[in-house]
Amino acid sequence: MARASAALPVEPSLALPKAFWKRFAREHWDVGPTLFPSLFPRHFPSPAEIFEALVDVGARYRQGEVMLPVRFYVENEATAEGPPEVFAAVALSRYLPLAEDGDVDGYARRMEHLLQGRRFGLVLSNTQSHHWSHWLQMRTFLSGVHGALGVPLGGADSALFLGNYRHTPFGIHKDDLHVFYFVIRGRRRMSFWPLEAMLSRP
Repeated sequence: MARASAALPVEPSLALPKAFWKRFAREHWDVGPTLFPSLFPRHFPSPAEIFEALVDVGARYRQGEVMLPVRFYVENEATAEGPPEVFAAVALSRYLPLAEDGDVDGYARRMEHLLQGRRFGLVLSNTQSHHWSHWLQMRTFLSGVHGALGVPLGGADSALFLGNYRHTPFGIHKDDLHVFYFVIRGRRRMSFWPLEAMLSRP
C-alpha cells in the first residue's frame, strides 16, 4: 500500500468534553447568563470565514435569491433634537459584501463611505448554510448541547451580527430561545433583564 503524500486536512471542530456539558447542564442551564472565556483554543470561526459566508450571501442575492434570511439596517440621519438612535431596514443589493471588498475591514470601509459615516448593522440567519467550515463548527458544538440537554423542538440556528452600531438595530432582543453568543472580533457589551420585566412589551 502506498504511503499518503500529505496528511488529510483536519475538519474544524468545536466539540467540548462531555464533562463540560454535564457540568453546564447541572450548574448553568436555565440559571442565568454565564461567561466562558477562551473556550475554544482551535477552529473558532475566523473573520475570513465569516467574510466568505457573507460574500456567498451577497452573490446569491444579486443573482435573484431575494428571500435569503439577511437584513441590513442603517442609522437614520441626525435631527435637530439630537443624534440618531433609530435604524431603518434598507434595500439590500448595494449593502451586501462583495469579493472585491477583500475582507471584513474592506467591507466596513466601503459601508462607511457609502453611508457617509452613519452606523450600520447586518444580520444573517442560518449562517451555517453559507460556509462549509462553519457548518462543521456548529454541528460539532451542538452535538454536545444535544447530548447533554436534548434536541430543541424549535431547532437551532447560527445567526451573525456584524456592524459598527452602538445598540442592536431592532431594539431589545426578546424571544423564547436559548442563546450561545460568541464574539468573533471586537467587543460586545450586553445588558440583561429578567423575562418578567419584558412581558408587557411587544
